[in-house]
Amino acid sequence: MITGGYTLDLICDCEKCKVSTYSHEIKTGEFTGENYAECARIAKNNGWKLSRDRLYCSAPGHSKFERDD
Repeated sequence: MITGGYTLDLICDCEKCKVSTYSHEIKTGEFTGENYAECARIAKNNGWKLSRDRLYCSAPGHSKFERDD
């Protein structure tokens, strides 16, 4: 049997989570699906915000992600 899948592991990039020194305060999420698009859709339906370039994200209820420019 051949199986395939994709896992999207997210760590919030908002200012609050970036400066937190306690791991229990940092929001994370894990989403599984057949491809990136399916995982991203599930994450967005759960309230996560994802950047177009797929480099940044923020958890539900958190401020917008901070870019490292």
